[in-house]
Amino acid sequence: MGDEGGEVLSILNEEVEDWREEQGVRDGEMHVFLGDSNGPGLVDAGLDVSPPDIIINRTESGKKWTSLSIIVRRDINWWQLAAQSFGCTMGVAVIWLSGNDSYPHPKRPLEPLIGLDALEAHILLVLRTLRDVARRVIIVGPIPRFRFDRGLPWERTPAYQAERLIVKMLQRENLTPSFAEVCCVGRYFSVRVRSRRVVGDKCAQLFADDGIHLSSAGYRLVLSKLPRWLQPDAGA
Repeated sequence: MGDEGGEVLSILNEEVEDWREEQGVRDGEMHVFLGDSNGPGLVDAGLDVSPPDIIINRTESGKKWTSLSIIVRRDINWWQLAAQSFGCTMGVAVIWLSGNDSYPHPKRPLEPLIGLDALEAHILLVLRTLRDVARRVIIVGPIPRFRFDRGLPWERTPAYQAERLIVKMLQRENLTPSFAEVCCVGRYFSVRVRSRRVVGDKCAQLFADDGIHLSSAGYRLVLSKLPRWLQPDAGA
């Protein structure tokens, strides 16, 4: 190639970074959404991020803390590959495991459930693994299941017990607020009856016909309780 056609412009990396900082330009972050079969409904309701950030969906039917603790490194590999492919830095892991650890499987009702102590160990393993790569973790709390909890006070549901476990564990392990936070959404699937909150009949509209998954209104309710940056189209 000849010399004509213009000079080669050489810019030092430091100069580029200084210019980007002055202009308010930042690298995009690659976030990941880890969820169960309720996850796609939340995505359809509007779970997203604003450019230049990207969020990838790693939801799977039946996913729970006990299974995620085994496969989390696989999901991390996908996340890191996506970040590298798009030139993004690693961002936030958003986790919504809505209750498969705490409630009977609809097709396997006699299958034993994991105890709270064992559940805590699996959650801790996931968080400690993510701590090596994620900037932060947001856990969306479990929700009651109308199929099993209808008529129960919120505080007597398995979802409440799991939520309290997560909140107390994060505090005890000094993971909050610096690294992890919990969006406690379960109580919004109950109504006030005198001095208590109950999973009452009025809550049925928030659930799908199976009483396990949510209706469109239920997913919108969960989304509305999440940080604003995860619902960029809210109010549009």
